[in-house]
Amino acid sequence: MHRIVPSPPRRDRVPAFSADKSVAIIERDLGQPIDRLFKKFDRRPIAAASLGQVHRAVTFSGDEVVVKVQRPGLKQLFDIDLEVGGGWPGGTKLGGGG
Repeated sequence: MHRIVPSPPRRDRVPAFSADKSVAIIERDLGQPIDRLFKKFDRRPIAAASLGQVHRAVTFSGDEVVVKVQRPGLKQLFDIDLEVGGGWPGGTKLGGGG
């Protein structure tokens, strides 16, 4: 006899995080203020998912680009997913601290 176990809740329909948080992450990771990185940066994301969100921007050379920003607290989400899902085969754990 087989037992059907429901899947954990999906994390692909998550709200966007704040534009201020996006800008802070970009500035921290790239080491400059947003207005020195892009001629124009759209603070409203065009997409958001469990791993991050995407913003439109324009470079100083006029190229239209998208900027993908990794969601804050992603390691914690992975840890929760692994705990709910039973972890990796053999009890392997992800990464160190953080």
